[in-house]
Amino acid sequence: SAKPVNDRHPVTTFIASTVFNLQSVLDIPNFKGTMKSLTHDESFFRVGRVEGSVTCIFFSVGQSVPSKTEVFQPRTSSSVGHLNSSEMHLVVQVRKCESLAIADEEKGVSSPFLRVSWDNMMQTSFVLKNTIRPTFNHTFYFPVRFFNEKITSRKYLETAFLYEMRSKGDIQIQVWHHDDASSTSLGFTTVSLVSVLQSNHEIKCTLRGRVKTGRDAAEGEELDVPQSAAGAWYDQERAVRWFDGSRTPLVGCQIANPNQPLLHFEAFFYPAWPTDFHGLTEFAQEEADALDWPNKEAAFIQRNETFAENFAGPFPDSIGAKRCVALGQMGDIRSFPCIGLHPMNLEPLPLMAFLAETTVSQDYIPPAKLLHWMHCITYTMSTKQERTGMIYKEMWKDPQYLLFSRKGSPQDHAILLCSVLLGMSRDAYVVKGTIQVPTAMSKPKLVEHVWVMTREDGGWVTFWEPSTREFYHLPNRWVETKKKVLAEPKVQKTNEEDDEEEDETALAIQDFTSHEVGDVMVELDGVPTVGRGPRPKAKAKLGRDLVKQQMLETQRFLPTAPKSQLLGEQSLVDWLPYDSIDVVFNKTQLWANRQNQHPACITYNFEDSYPINEAQEATGTWMTLLSDEERSNYSIRYVTDNVLMEPSLKHSQLRQLESQLVTESQENLRLLRGRIGKDTIFDHRPQLLEQLDQFLHIHEEIATLDVDFCPLWDTDSAKWNDAESYLARLLAPHFQERFNKFGTAFNQPDRKGKYRYYTTVQAAEQKGWHQVLAKIRSFKEGKSVFPTMKGKVFGGFPLHFSSADKDLIRDYVMKSSEYQELIHQHDDSIFTIHCHIFPLPGGITSTWLFFGTQSPLKDS
Repeated sequence: SAKPVNDRHPVTTFIASTVFNLQSVLDIPNFKGTMKSLTHDESFFRVGRVEGSVTCIFFSVGQSVPSKTEVFQPRTSSSVGHLNSSEMHLVVQVRKCESLAIADEEKGVSSPFLRVSWDNMMQTSFVLKNTIRPTFNHTFYFPVRFFNEKITSRKYLETAFLYEMRSKGDIQIQVWHHDDASSTSLGFTTVSLVSVLQSNHEIKCTLRGRVKTGRDAAEGEELDVPQSAAGAWYDQERAVRWFDGSRTPLVGCQIANPNQPLLHFEAFFYPAWPTDFHGLTEFAQEEADALDWPNKEAAFIQRNETFAENFAGPFPDSIGAKRCVALGQMGDIRSFPCIGLHPMNLEPLPLMAFLAETTVSQDYIPPAKLLHWMHCITYTMSTKQERTGMIYKEMWKDPQYLLFSRKGSPQDHAILLCSVLLGMSRDAYVVKGTIQVPTAMSKPKLVEHVWVMTREDGGWVTFWEPSTREFYHLPNRWVETKKKVLAEPKVQKTNEEDDEEEDETALAIQDFTSHEVGDVMVELDGVPTVGRGPRPKAKAKLGRDLVKQQMLETQRFLPTAPKSQLLGEQSLVDWLPYDSIDVVFNKTQLWANRQNQHPACITYNFEDSYPINEAQEATGTWMTLLSDEERSNYSIRYVTDNVLMEPSLKHSQLRQLESQLVTESQENLRLLRGRIGKDTIFDHRPQLLEQLDQFLHIHEEIATLDVDFCPLWDTDSAKWNDAESYLARLLAPHFQERFNKFGTAFNQPDRKGKYRYYTTVQAAEQKGWHQVLAKIRSFKEGKSVFPTMKGKVFGGFPLHFSSADKDLIRDYVMKSSEYQELIHQHDDSIFTIHCHIFPLPGGITSTWLFFGTQSPLKDS
């Protein structure tokens, strides 16, 4: 807080502080930090979180004008001259790797490089081409920084200092295969900070490594430590605790490898710490004594089995009636997962542990632009998941894994998208359910699928589908109170409606057995009747129909029946691609669905829930994995606390990839046409490519906008101008009207006192569609001078790819029916292939290829 005094110096009250690592800000302008307070009470140590952006402007020495070239210490440099002599450093020396997996099957080798991270800092090594036994001899230096200088004083050594050291996390060493379009993991290892700080091996070291001894020389060990002038601060010998990581197994590689990959490295702090860190050891023991997740999973599965059996009674043919058993048996596709395996040590963890709040640029606040970024990450799936249609424990990954590899499964995309939305302080959840996919057989296959959900203001629920870049908005699906929601809302009724409801309730509570029908009034001529008369056989059918009707009325009031208030004209959403919803989770809790299986027929009041350790008679629309007591007594060990994002590809890299794709596409087309005896001539005049580039820019901008905000839907099609008609043709056939007939949850006013999220989204969408129409008008004006050759007519089609891998793109192109027609074009046709790759955060690319042809004009 601050109060101005004489308009000069404010009177301030210090609250908390944080430290940012500016190394990555040179490429990525956004940052995130935890605000910490110098205190003895751990509950008050973490005060909050701060996010923002930093712009770095480079100046040459003695110059007042910004430099056009960025001159700074390379991130892969292992020199020590630029380090601060007053700081302590964590030193990680990676020597070599053995028996790495083969990532490049054509060459039978890999091109490995290292990523080492600690305390929200990540450093990378150089790439060693074409080897599976790389010798790096690379040293990584991580400065040890604290948010407050007083934290190392004796007063705080047993309290705030230990809290700070715990927050820095463990050391992660990752080996990756380098590729221009994506990366492939070759293995990981994690080194606990406690194991380094309390190593029993003490030796003499300088900042640049171990001091050579006679034994090292006898063994012929190459330390590759450069010599320097005597007396330099970094060459002073000090006794340190030295951690030997020789022959450390690497785990987490998805490539089949008959050998065990190994890593050789060393780690130590220079200079050594003056404390023994017994408090950190006790903290590690507390984590080891945390919640028993396998037993928790067993109890969770048992409760779900009971729920499935009860569901099958009134709805025996529905998805919710399928058997619920431990995942791993074919056919039991309605599972309720709650546990995944840590990608590095295969430790069982709750699914909540895979989420991590991720910060991105403010440019990606608009939902459509964020979803387009997710859509541009290459989709790939393990053979096991493709064959079974099921998501197993080892198939869950943290968001850092997807950002590094730049390719992943639908659940990987959902985890990253939810992490980004949580970083924006949105009420976001990961949803696991099922969908139907076509197969070679006539009957579609039901497979497991994962997507993202947000609860928006006004009772809206929005599903985010990265694979198709679509939003599904469901109105009236939750209420913003903690009261339990009844199955049917209470509304004022007329007397006639009350009478009808009483009759229906009376029918619902009647007890009918399987061999009886309801009482029927019959009249028998000439026969006196006393009491209940016999049931005539002719009327039995009428009685069975009545029983069926009454049973249907009874089902309406079951908790697993579709909510009747959601089936009306103002709430029914019948365009969802999902068939069931099973579990939902965020960073703190996981909920199992205890309603109908279909996501459009249930409510999302997660406050109306009960934990699995409650009695069987407990009621609620959702069942939680953790009770309130467990959430307060146990903390979740997240796979990663800080997600590091690589910068966008530079202009030179993009142009190189574009050139490779064009060359590959030209040779492929020439080869395919040559097989059927046709010549292929290309036209790549700059004037033509400039027009096509403008056309691809229009398509890319449309892909980043929400079609529900398109201004075309507010105007009669008869009144569209040329630009609007052209935009309608670009949107067809996928979109000929608003995708969501009830509108979008993002088109509503912001609440007073809250962040202006919806206002920001609406302004960005309006501006974006306005710019698209302006670019279309400019493009149409240029069509009058379009550089088409005389006697020719120009035509073509664009294709979008979520990858820049030329091998993947070649396979996708061959599946295009339009491309197959291109192959059989007339010999007099002239072809044009143009590529434009748009850079996105994290090294992701949005790739567009345009295939054009100039064909002879027909006499007609």
